[in-house]
Amino acid sequence: MEGTSADADQRAICSAATSCREGGNILPPIFAVVARRLWGPKAPIAVEEYTARPDRTCRAWCAETDIPGNMLIAVLRGREGYRVLKEILEPDSPEWWLVIQRERQLAALLEDLLKSVTALE
Repeated sequence: MEGTSADADQRAICSAATSCREGGNILPPIFAVVARRLWGPKAPIAVEEYTARPDRTCRAWCAETDIPGNMLIAVLRGREGYRVLKEILEPDSPEWWLVIQRERQLAALLEDLLKSVTALE
């Protein structure tokens, strides 16, 4: 017997996954890139505000260490959670995210239309 279906699935996942190396350089953790893009040099302060973790830990998350899942959830639940999620998903957006973005645009247009109608009354 050649292998189980689970083995085949695992091989397919591994072959489809992109490498964490590009041109010989190890890419930084995605959250560190997103945090620096959103908040610049104040990224550790913003992360500390949302996660209530020590400054040193937040600096590491914004530099070279990936953020734990439960802390990412805390950031996403913060007042800038949508911006963080958008930054994470925008480079290569899945179809469901594009649908949500179109629905948000339609909702904004509808809201503007309703305001215009109300102002005419």
